[in-house]
Amino acid sequence: MKPSISSATCRFSGTFLLWFFFAILFLEQGSTSAAAQNNVQGQNEKGQTSAGIKPAFLDDFINNSCLQHASVGMLVMDAVSGEVVLEHQPDLTLVPASLQKLLTSAAALETFGESHIFETQLLYRGTIDSAGTLHGDVILRGGGDPTFYSPRFADHYGEAMRGCAMTLQQAGVRRVVGDIIADASLFGPPQLAGSWIWEDIGNYYGAAPCALNYLDNSFEITFATGAPGTTAKIIEIAPELPDITFRNSVMAGGTSDEAYIYGSYLTNIREIRGTLPPYRKAFVIRGALPDPALAAATDLKQIISRAGIIFNGATRTVYETSQPKDEQLLLIIGSPPLIEIIHELNQQSINLYAETLLLHLAIDAGEKPVIEKGCEVLANFWEEKGMDTDGLFMEDGSGLSRANGITERQLAFVLQEALNSNQREAFLTSLPVAGQSGTLSNFGSGKPIVGRWRAKTGTMERVTGYAGVLTNSAGHDKIVVLMVNNFTCTRMEIQRATERLVLGIWGY
Repeated sequence: MKPSISSATCRFSGTFLLWFFFAILFLEQGSTSAAAQNNVQGQNEKGQTSAGIKPAFLDDFINNSCLQHASVGMLVMDAVSGEVVLEHQPDLTLVPASLQKLLTSAAALETFGESHIFETQLLYRGTIDSAGTLHGDVILRGGGDPTFYSPRFADHYGEAMRGCAMTLQQAGVRRVVGDIIADASLFGPPQLAGSWIWEDIGNYYGAAPCALNYLDNSFEITFATGAPGTTAKIIEIAPELPDITFRNSVMAGGTSDEAYIYGSYLTNIREIRGTLPPYRKAFVIRGALPDPALAAATDLKQIISRAGIIFNGATRTVYETSQPKDEQLLLIIGSPPLIEIIHELNQQSINLYAETLLLHLAIDAGEKPVIEKGCEVLANFWEEKGMDTDGLFMEDGSGLSRANGITERQLAFVLQEALNSNQREAFLTSLPVAGQSGTLSNFGSGKPIVGRWRAKTGTMERVTGYAGVLTNSAGHDKIVVLMVNNFTCTRMEIQRATERLVLGIWGY
């Protein structure tokens, strides 16, 4: 016999079923609402999907085995609206290497204008008698031209130094009883950021800025190498540096240039250590000139002498400002316009040009032309533009210092400001182009990002970075900033991984 069911039990069961039905309905509505909200957040936060998953190409990059111990920051935003498209730790302060040059070059363009010219002057002081004897000095005064007599601008400067000799002749000078003075007093003695490392400062990329820069403040040493393990032989130094003692312990070995020059500015000893590939008849490495202003004066003396002007005095440099005495201006040698200097600076990542412009920014702001003041002025420039400078650490204008630090969001801010400025085209065209020019000439070959990715690169040991503008597959410009510190793979491997990432962003 079946058990009987009381009416009370029936009432409880009916009530329970009714409440259960409403509970299920409420939960379904809540789930639908939450899913919709999560979908909106997923589209607006970090470029994630509604499930909170990063795009596969970004996830693959971040989880690359060579980044296991690395710090990675990335930000992608619309170049017009500023809307964030993708991000990964965009407020992480990392070492930018040469991405630092973006801050300096953009500030210099806006401060001075793309047509700005830096001047170098030829003067004399004293008197010229009827026999053509100058009783006084010939002065070559630097105005802080970053590029003066640079081989990179050979077509611009041409025979400018020979022109100095011709100008003296036209002034009636046949003999000089006095000195040739290289006046580099605008900046004072050559200076370096205190955090630059010893391994860098003797080499061309560690050259100190000078008011009278010359030949990119660099010299060349040509070696001949023999069998592996033998000492490489110095066969030429250009320009000649007769007052410098070279201690050479470079050996033949390896497959690339691993030779470094050690020594600081205004000192007369250079040690060269490391290896160069064997069996080379002429292998050239470049060092930082100990005294670029003196090198300019020395070359000018030789050119004047070859022109037939008799000169018996000394060549010397002046780094302290003094009151001009009876000076007569003979010639002004103008630099290329700033737009061309910035183009070369960013395309080839030239530290010297960036550091020289940093000192000019300090002078323009009424400050002493020293690197520390230049950094303060540069940081203030961007803060006044609206940048949140929390997490920004600035030690130089070029990025050679490992003590520099900047976030991906700050770099994106710089790019967006530059793109919205009157100097947009000058700045944008200064950036290397993927697969075509500058430090990006070998990036993305054979991929659709060739010609569509303009970016400054940053490279030093265990550091890589890219910051620029990518025209995506839909034809829209995106600001892309990526920095990686302490990767463990080869530089080629990290470049290939970055190419895949940028290709993913292009099609996103």
